[in-house]
Amino acid sequence: MFPAEFDINFNFYNSCGNRLSKGMVSVSRKEKIESKEIDENGNSMVSVPPGKYEISVIIEDDEIAKQKILIRGGKVVEIVTSQDSLIHNIIMYHGILLIIFSIIFMFWKKNIYIGLKLVAIGLIIVALVTPWWVLNGDDDSISTSTGTFLVPPKIVTATKSSHIIGGEISHVPEEVTMVLSLLSMILVITILFILVNIFIRNRFRKTRILFSVLSGIMLVISLILFFYVFSQLTELGVGSFIGSGDLETTIPGVAEMEIVPSSWGPGIGFILGIISFIVLALLSFSNRFLKK
Repeated sequence: MFPAEFDINFNFYNSCGNRLSKGMVSVSRKEKIESKEIDENGNSMVSVPPGKYEISVIIEDDEIAKQKILIRGGKVVEIVTSQDSLIHNIIMYHGILLIIFSIIFMFWKKNIYIGLKLVAIGLIIVALVTPWWVLNGDDDSISTSTGTFLVPPKIVTATKSSHIIGGEISHVPEEVTMVLSLLSMILVITILFILVNIFIRNRFRKTRILFSVLSGIMLVISLILFFYVFSQLTELGVGSFIGSGDLETTIPGVAEMEIVPSSWGPGIGFILGIISFIVLALLSFSNRFLKK
């Protein structure tokens, strides 16, 4: 005896890898459609007979994911949608506003020291919520983009074509996830060290120098650690940390592969991390030069 229907458990994520908190999922086959709400944890479950189905995810009349899946038994399906992350956008915009404010403050108050310190903090804040390594592929029929995030510590791939909107979260060794989480903690601590350095600028000279040095060291450690870990990971995957070439791309929902011209390398987050270190280093050297 075989069951007439199988339970399909869906886990839905936004474009940055965080769980969706609302929406509707529709599972259709020919003229039959099964629709269910997505709960606040990004989960939903439908029971359907075996067969090939079209999946559609809708939020406020906008289709944010669609793909086909083959059902032969009960399974768990994870789908990354095109829905933006509100939290990531808020943090990123606050970081950008801080950078703009810092530049205005620097020229208005003629205070380069505090201005550049705040610029470095703004750059690190934006770096926390933007990809540190990216892979982009595109041809006439399909485009794909992979981003490595520190918050949350995930590698997220999004694919889009005329009949597909969606993606998946890459399954990587637990050590990689731990490193990404560690890097986000290091960057947050670096921000705190820079803030302390600003508040005690005119007092506790030795402590100020200590925090200044520690913030630079921790920023360097985060950059070197990420580069080392992902150089090892990408060497096994695409061959190098930076490069280009034709890669096999998995089409979400079905076990099909397509060759797509691609390029990969450091993302905005990694580049902003380097820039923030340069800002802190130049500030430190300029202070020593002016004292001499």
